[in-house]
Amino acid sequence: MITLYGFGPGFGLPEISPFVSKTEVQLKMAGLSYRKEKAKPTVSPKGQLPFIEDDAESIADSTFIRAHIEGKYGFDFDAPLSLQARAQAWAFERMNRTSPLLGAGRCALGRSGEFYEGTDAFLRWSARASA
Repeated sequence: MITLYGFGPGFGLPEISPFVSKTEVQLKMAGLSYRKEKAKPTVSPKGQLPFIEDDAESIADSTFIRAHIEGKYGFDFDAPLSLQARAQAWAFERMNRTSPLLGAGRCALGRSGEFYEGTDAFLRWSARASA
């Protein structure tokens, strides 16, 4: 059985991490049996949550967990999508990870070519740009 490790409930939500929630939804979509346990990021292979234990294997990061589910269990999350819809979803995901214009990007490129990386990249880029 798969064990999903997350932060647990808080702020009126069943799980405080959207990435843990995303992984939990994917496990449900794939019809896989799992149990959920609270953990601290320090016990994760990558120092972040979520991570899963599947048999003797530990997989961290929701993107890698999805790839693991697709590879090991043969579940295609994109099966209902047309080729065009798959391409649009992929493009939006890439844009969301890199575009400071969306406010959710993990990196930003400053006007002088400086590169900011991390979950607060947009904020640091904005603060420097307005200074």
